[in-house]
Amino acid sequence: MNQTNIELTLATDFVGAAGTWKVAIPNVSFDGAKPYLRFEIVRVSSRDDTLEGQATINKGRIVATVVTEQGKKSKDGNMKADEIAAHYPMGRRIPIIGGEIVIIAPPNIQEGFPQDADWRTPVVIDYEATNL
Repeated sequence: MNQTNIELTLATDFVGAAGTWKVAIPNVSFDGAKPYLRFEIVRVSSRDDTLEGQATINKGRIVATVVTEQGKKSKDGNMKADEIAAHYPMGRRIPIIGGEIVIIAPPNIQEGFPQDADWRTPVVIDYEATNL
């Protein structure tokens, strides 16, 4: 298990959760047509609670931002944020090569905010990836 596999596994799972909405993934060309979802990984920490160094635990978070047009109410964005949050319940386990990813807290749907011509509603999903 490594950071590349963690990111690829989570991105693939997220694209599945997006349904018919387009997904903007870091460092991949995207046209920006709204509505869409923005997928980002924030790596928080790595630790190993063993003396052997064989059980790395990588903690991070998915920041899923629902992007809709500003000035068109927030209902669609909030509904999609609810769908994304429901896809990642606390305790969900996602298999990964050499380990698993566990959602360690209920997803946090944050307050929407305007940016340029967009209305953005972030959903923060905390996870830990561990070796098996």
